[in-house]
Amino acid sequence: MGGMIAMKLAVTHPDRMSRIVLGGMGWLKSGALMNSVWDKMDRTRFNVPPACARSFPKLAVTEAEIKAVKIPITMIVGDSDPCLQWYVEPLQKVRPDWPVQIIAGTGHLNCPGKPEFKSRLDAALRK
Repeated sequence: MGGMIAMKLAVTHPDRMSRIVLGGMGWLKSGALMNSVWDKMDRTRFNVPPACARSFPKLAVTEAEIKAVKIPITMIVGDSDPCLQWYVEPLQKVRPDWPVQIIAGTGHLNCPGKPEFKSRLDAALRK
């Protein structure tokens, strides 16, 4: 959820940050797959509080909002992460100026634990 929150902050409060790194996330559109997945998922199995699941659609942003963002954003995502296709690639079409760094051999959950993710995150934040 962190990447969705960061993007929402970028469009609603851009004065509060100087740059963003989206780990395993891109553009959550209104009506996106994630918005309905959480409603249908067995939350007890995944231990997701109902308030959290209902909050996903509120984090969606529009294409116009994305185009208005002035701060630099970098995306770091695993090559096997489904978010690459669902959320990162659509964002690349709108903002090709935002770099995407792909970590080989990783998915959504294990990518942030890799040393390569950490070094790329550090480099993106130091720019």
